[in-house]
Amino acid sequence: MPARFLALVAVFLLAGELASLPTGSKQGRAPGASMAYARASGASVADARSPGASMAQAAEVPIPGSAAPIPPDARALGPLPARTGLHLDVVLRSRNPAQLASFAQAVSTPASPLYRHFLARGAFEARFGPTQATIASVRAWLREGGLAPGVTSANGLIVPVRASIAQAERMFGVRIEGYRMPSGRLAFSPEGSTHLPRNLTGGVVAVLGLSSIARPHALAVPRGGPAALAAPGHALASARAEQVTGGVLRAHQAGPQACPQAAAVASETSSYTATQLAQAYSFAPLYSQGRLGAGVTVAVYELEPYLASDVAAYQSCFGTSASVSNVLVDGGPGQGAGTGEAALDVETVAGLAPMAHILVYEGPDTTSQAALDVYNQIAVDDQAQVVSTSWGLCEAQLGTGTINAEAQIFQQMAAQGQSVVAAAGDSGSEDCYAPPQSSDAALAVDDPGSQPWVTSAGGTSLTSIGPPPSETVWDDSKGAGGGGVSSVWTMPSWQAGPGVTNAYSTGAPCGAPSGSYCREVPDVSASADPMHGSVVYHAGGWTVIGGTSDAAPLWAALLALSDSGCFTPGEGPGNVVGMANPAIYELGSGSDPPFNAVTSGENQFVVPDPAPPASYPPGPYFPAGTGYSMAAGWGSPIASQLLADLQPAGGCPLVTGLSPSTGPAAGGTVVTISGLDLAGVIGVSIGGSEATNITYDQAGGTVQATVPPGSAGSSEAVSVTTLNGTSPTVPAGFFTYEAASSQPSPGQPPSSQAPPPPGYWLVGSDGGVFAFGDAGFYGSMAGKSLAAPVVGMAATPDAKGYWLVGSDGGVFAFGDAGFYGSMAGKSLAAPVVGMAATPDAKGYWLVGSDGGVFAFGDAGFY
Repeated sequence: MPARFLALVAVFLLAGELASLPTGSKQGRAPGASMAYARASGASVADARSPGASMAQAAEVPIPGSAAPIPPDARALGPLPARTGLHLDVVLRSRNPAQLASFAQAVSTPASPLYRHFLARGAFEARFGPTQATIASVRAWLREGGLAPGVTSANGLIVPVRASIAQAERMFGVRIEGYRMPSGRLAFSPEGSTHLPRNLTGGVVAVLGLSSIARPHALAVPRGGPAALAAPGHALASARAEQVTGGVLRAHQAGPQACPQAAAVASETSSYTATQLAQAYSFAPLYSQGRLGAGVTVAVYELEPYLASDVAAYQSCFGTSASVSNVLVDGGPGQGAGTGEAALDVETVAGLAPMAHILVYEGPDTTSQAALDVYNQIAVDDQAQVVSTSWGLCEAQLGTGTINAEAQIFQQMAAQGQSVVAAAGDSGSEDCYAPPQSSDAALAVDDPGSQPWVTSAGGTSLTSIGPPPSETVWDDSKGAGGGGVSSVWTMPSWQAGPGVTNAYSTGAPCGAPSGSYCREVPDVSASADPMHGSVVYHAGGWTVIGGTSDAAPLWAALLALSDSGCFTPGEGPGNVVGMANPAIYELGSGSDPPFNAVTSGENQFVVPDPAPPASYPPGPYFPAGTGYSMAAGWGSPIASQLLADLQPAGGCPLVTGLSPSTGPAAGGTVVTISGLDLAGVIGVSIGGSEATNITYDQAGGTVQATVPPGSAGSSEAVSVTTLNGTSPTVPAGFFTYEAASSQPSPGQPPSSQAPPPPGYWLVGSDGGVFAFGDAGFYGSMAGKSLAAPVVGMAATPDAKGYWLVGSDGGVFAFGDAGFYGSMAGKSLAAPVVGMAATPDAKGYWLVGSDGGVFAFGDAGFY
């Protein structure tokens, strides 16, 4: 009786966990980002069909794709309470999967006529999404079953729906049971295959959310030992955010420079700062050119929270100014410092691509449905040119239903020109091995890194930064770089090139046709050994973290630097790298590969040898070697060489200086624009207005242009457009129109110029605005519910708009004032007490009572 009683208690605890799952509504959107779906308001979850629902609509035919398998040592807890709520995704099939795959491959392949002719933003649904008839049929069946489906995602691939256990079992022909996992976690899973009416099976890939057995895990590995995280008060961790000092990053500086505190941690632990990693992998020539990632957005995939104060402290140390915004999906992962995975990912990108915009997409780590929703939101928003993910699970434990659902989303990203980099895993050639969760030591690889549309980043042990660096394959007692042969995917055509196949290549695990092989990973690699890991700021102190989670954002940052200037805002992604694998394999098999070869070591983490497939040569699995290997891919990056290889012929434009940089508001100033890759200029824009009389000086590599009229006192960004793209906004590329007081009318002395007419605004703590003199009224928050009192305001330079700021960091924009982000909803160490705007009104700063500064838009953090 006691054992049975405990089992019943566990079932009801699990039911409580299910009932508290996020509703799937999306919160905290980044400005301008679109919403994938919203739950139907007031939708009820009942246990019986709606009156009159036809039983002819009941599930009939199993759909292809397996659910995650139950671990052999999981303990069954019996059925769950019938009224327990589930959040499900009915994942629909694209209207022509073969055409989608063909298009995604063509736009990613250098030899293709369609190379880099990516889909325009928002074009996926009309061209490749499910047909409206398919969507309507699925939604109608769900409604007839008594369910209220949410809004179909903007790409048409996901119909979200809430259901009770009883409804889900009846609708999908399964029985859902509770389980206690080997780790002690409570989970649930369906028995039997998911069924649908026969007329719907061809249009549905999977129904996700019926199981919580498989959940992606973070692939970060703490260094461990006494130096892993210095205790509060220790010299290495005692620097609070306001005490961390670093130089302001300048366009022609040799990249981010670590402050003394971070450098001391690296020295004591034989680990590396972003400064040292940039040196090892030859980022310095890119920085010296001014290529810092400006104008590029990197999406960071997370299933855990992080502290904004940690990232701020890190950026303060390194003098970087990457803007960081959160996008919460399905309610987000909650609050707190997390395990360090998110901090590592965000800070690595910020440290190596210091002027990029980072969008942190955060979802709950609950079910495969929630994990998929985050990827789908990144694809639907299509704001990021580069995507970094350090969360994964071995293919065998994930189930093919989830893998197939992911594949469509990654194909969409490839078609849109989004580069996706995924960590290859930290258990070497035995990716399922993760005690106490799993003791499975069979050869296996990690999803999503094994997906054909994703670049898999393996791990090395970096022992000397060089350059060239000294590296071996990472494999020690703490983990090993993932790599091996996929059991799901056949080898893509771009991988079946010279130097890839070897004695360990096989077609057996994935059932490839005779004479063919399975997909092999990783594709590339970088530093991942936690004993020589990266110095990051987490939970209020400096620490060292490694794992292939370290390698993935490093490669993402490099791709961001490569993309800078390679697209024209508002006109599609242009010449960005996109899905990088075809280009990487072409370069790897060439005469001068832009990679540091990793030729020693292997990645077999578990000894003795696991049982290999038939006809395999003896282990260890898998050895490094010349060229490509399943231990390190093609190797680690030589960034300076890769930049030239990945950018289009002629490169992507970058502005590095203006002469002169000021002139009269009436226009007419002839300005010389210095920069890189400006040949073939077809346009110059200053503050959105087109310059005239544009010429290119081949000898000096400069552009001359006549400045158009502008607003007195404003500073406007100067951009140069070539056939390869438009230069990003950089601090060195602003032209300032002289203020009216310095521009006397013809025949008038400067002293007689009339001053601007007087006027001002007052703002109350309730957000009410009072305008006096010539100050215009453009709106207020008076009479509206505020989360915190308004404590300050700032006006735009043309006095045609203003911002209000609350003590919680919430920002309200009126008139021509743009919204560039806020601290609303984030944990603050002290209340915000004021704000100031940039001279061009395209950014602003908030300041807290403790002196903390938050920068948004083009406002730099200094």
